This record gives sequence, structure tokens and C-alpha cells, in this order.
Amino acid sequence: MLEAAGSTTLTWDKFLKQRQSVAEVTKDDVVRVANKYLGDNYLRMVKKFGAYPKDRVSQPEYKPVVPQNKDSESAFAKMLATLPSSDAAPRFVDFDKSVITRTLGSHATLYTVGNPINDIFSLEVTYYKGSVSDPRLEFVSEYLSEIGTDSLSKQAFGKALSQLGATIDFNTATNRVSVTLTAPDRHFRPALRLLGHFLDHPKAEEKKDQQMRQSYKLANGSFNKSYSEIAKAVVEKVAYGAQSPHYRQLTSKEVKELDGNAIIHLFQDLRTTECAVTYSGNLPTDSVADEVNRYLHPNLSTKKAADPYLACNSVAKPTVYIYQAPQARQNILVSYIPLPQAETPRKRSIETLWGRYFGGGMSSVTFQELREFRSMAYYAHGATHLPNFAHHADGPTFYTVTVGTQADKTTQAAAVLDSLLNDMPFKEKNATLAKQEIKNSINNTYPSFRDLAQYVANNRTAGYSADPDKTIYEPLKELSATDIKRFYDDHVKNATRALIVVGNVSKKDIQQLARFGEIKLLEKKDIVRF
Repeated sequence: MLEAAGSTTLTWDKFLKQRQSVAEVTKDDVVRVANKYLGDNYLRMVKKFGAYPKDRVSQPEYKPVVPQNKDSESAFAKMLATLPSSDAAPRFVDFDKSVITRTLGSHATLYTVGNPINDIFSLEVTYYKGSVSDPRLEFVSEYLSEIGTDSLSKQAFGKALSQLGATIDFNTATNRVSVTLTAPDRHFRPALRLLGHFLDHPKAEEKKDQQMRQSYKLANGSFNKSYSEIAKAVVEKVAYGAQSPHYRQLTSKEVKELDGNAIIHLFQDLRTTECAVTYSGNLPTDSVADEVNRYLHPNLSTKKAADPYLACNSVAKPTVYIYQAPQARQNILVSYIPLPQAETPRKRSIETLWGRYFGGGMSSVTFQELREFRSMAYYAHGATHLPNFAHHADGPTFYTVTVGTQADKTTQAAAVLDSLLNDMPFKEKNATLAKQEIKNSINNTYPSFRDLAQYVANNRTAGYSADPDKTIYEPLKELSATDIKRFYDDHVKNATRALIVVGNVSKKDIQQLARFGEIKLLEKKDIVRF
């Protein structure tokens, strides 16, 4: 539709004819074309492990141009600023009016919303215990996706689903494991019956056990090639110590001991944890509740949701953590800044606003100073890390600034980042922009109808009785640029920080980085179990 609207050659009639022709394609047509083009007429290419030749890019010998008019506005921009505009009010999810709720058991709830688009429903069963609480759960989704049941092989089960136009997907997150079923509403009961049969009778396969172990081995082997993942693991270790999710993951030996029967037993135990069933479709809520009770047994959920909270660490003295990755084509810098509790909505809002001002977008301090004005970074952004406000409002918080740069600019970029944290540039206009960006973000991330019920379920389970965005927005209306400056002066400027460097770091760079803190060289065994 958007293609037709923006095209000078594709008319609306042609667009409708194209859609009709696609709808008329049959299975026989697909088979005929596949046999014609995918027989002997193809070229197979295989990517092998290895390293590409590194680019040797030297720094230019001239100094970067200092923008003379960086704070100036054109006449056109000034004219636009005078035009009348309406301030879009933020959209918050009304937990009581946006969904219909039914209690399914002592620790099981159904949330439903309508589907105004088509007749395809989506039903998600979410068990609120994830990989933070039990690292073994990381393997549940992958394994269940590859097996069948005690009466249906994987192929037979897949065929039964396809005959109904249904799909089943599994997903594991840090705080939950979910199963998602989609199908036409007219096939709701048989599709739900199939899902229930699978949940009750999954069957382990020794062949899939080997595939699971091999998949883990490959992922573990490629860890050193994913520098962003390494940086994430180092940040987690600095922030959470021995409780870091990477540092608590299963070792190769533990994975070898984890077979399919153990995973199925783990999943069946997971089903006793608090769950939410969310449905977007056109069937009445009471009918959905009846079928869910019949086939999914939500009464099995008798335990409260697991709490995924991890308390972050402070930094005793300035420290520089270096993880050598000689093959890296870019170096990654992360500044870890412990911050105080944000136990009130106002404190939470101020910290969010400062975080947006310092590293939240293209008008932020880090982006402009490191990338735009000095060309020292491929990317530069910050992130505010706040604990669950409903249960852990009194927990410590922290902020991270991440910068991607050339290896030969590492010490320069680190010096600029350090100077920005020690003496933050302050522009009232950019503070106003940061405030507006938070408002825009609330509106832009309003969940679609498919995600609405899950949004309410996740937040209610997390302890919220209303949209948590309100906690940030309500005090935001009264905050000013002065509050940003005060928060920086009181909590950031003199904070004891840690600097993390991942990449190709020379001995000379290490010596120069020592001025930012005590040097600690890390190895893989320091940040991840394997």
C-alpha cells in the first residue's frame, strides 16, 4: 500500500491486480517453479571460519574542523519555530480499559484484546521465570522447537499445524519463557488442542540432544568474534559480579549432562510458575477462557513469578578493564557510572532526563561531541539502568556510555569521554529537546493491538497497577534544564567510574589508559563460564 502511494509508475489498480495474482498462486505453481529453478541450476556457496584482511586506516594529519556555527539557526529554522503546533499528549495504556481480564487460577490470568485487522488470532502463554533465575531455561525454547510428542513426530506435528494454518514459537528471556500460537480464529479449538497436547506430552529425542550440544559449542566458540557481546559480558561482570548472567551460564560440561528428558522435566516444573495467557482475536473472552482451561491447564500454576532483580555494584576506585581482541576492526569503549537510588518518581524522572540529555540521541552530548564535532566514533550512546520501581525502587542504579571507535583513536576517544563526564557541556536548548524526546518515545512505543495484552500482563506481573511510563512522565512536566545540571553536579561529575575497553589495544595505549584508573586485563574465563 505504501509502495503504491509513493510510486509514480505503480497505480492503485496495478497494486490491486498484483495482490490478486499473488492470492491466486497455488501449491502446484510453487512446486513447478521450484523444480524448474532449484534443480541442478543453482550455485552453492559456503562461508568458512576465518578473518578478513584488516583495514589499515591511518589518522589524517590535519586537525578536525571546529564548527563555527554549531549553535546557530537558519532563517528557515527560525520561521518554522514560529509556526503554531499542537503538543501531542502522551498515550498511556489503561490497564483496566484496554484489555479484558479473567482469572484462570490462583496464579494464572487471561488478558484479551480484539483484532480489528483480520481473522488471525495470536495466543501467548508466558511463564514468569527466565534465564536469570535458572540459566538452564536458556535451552528450553530451542529444544522444544525441535521435537514432537509421544504420539506425533516433529514432522507429523508440523504437518498437523500447517493443515490448520497454525504456527507455534518458543522464546526464552531473562525473566520469562513464552509459547506463542497463531492461527485463524475458525481453527482456534483444534489449534489450541494441538498446543495443549504438545505441552502435556513432549518427547525427548537423543538426536536433538546432540544438536543442542553442538549448537552450544558453536555459539561458545564464536563468542570471541562477537565484540559487542564481549563488551556486554564485561559490563555485566562489572555491574553484577558473580551474578552476571554470562558468568552464570552453563559450562560445556554441564551442557553435556543436560539431556532432553532433563529439559522436558525442567519445562514441566516451569509450568507450575505464575503465568499469563494473552489473546488478540475475535472470539469472546469467556469462550477463550473455557478453551484455555480445557487444554492448557493454567491451574498448574501455583507459584509466584520469579524475581529477576540483580543489584548493581559500586566502583571502589577508578578502574580500566581491558579485554584484548587483536582481530577486532573497531574498539568498543564503555564508561560504567554507578548512580544513587531513584526511589521516588521525581528522582527516577530526573535521572532518565539527564541520561537522555547526555547520551540519548543525535542531539545528546556524547553523539555531538564524539561523533559529529570530532569524528572519533562510529556510534556513541548512553543507557540508563533503573530497577523495577514496583518492587525495588530503593535499589542502586547505573548509567553506561558506549562508544565505537578506531583502534588508533582509543585513547583520544577515552580522553574526550572522560572530559565530558568531568565537565559536561550544558545547552538549555538540548535539554528541552531531551525532554521532548522522552515524550515522543512514550507515544512511539505505545504497543500495537498484538502486543497490548502482553504489555499489560508483563507489567501487572512485575507489580505495576498502572502504566510505568507514567512514573517517568508525570514529574517530567515540572522538570527544567536546571534539574539536569543539578543532577549532574550532585551525582555524576564526581562519581567513581569504571572504563571498559574491548578490542585491539596496544601496550602504548594501555600505558596511556592508566591515567583513567587501575588497569585490569581480562580473559574469557573472567567474564563467562565455558
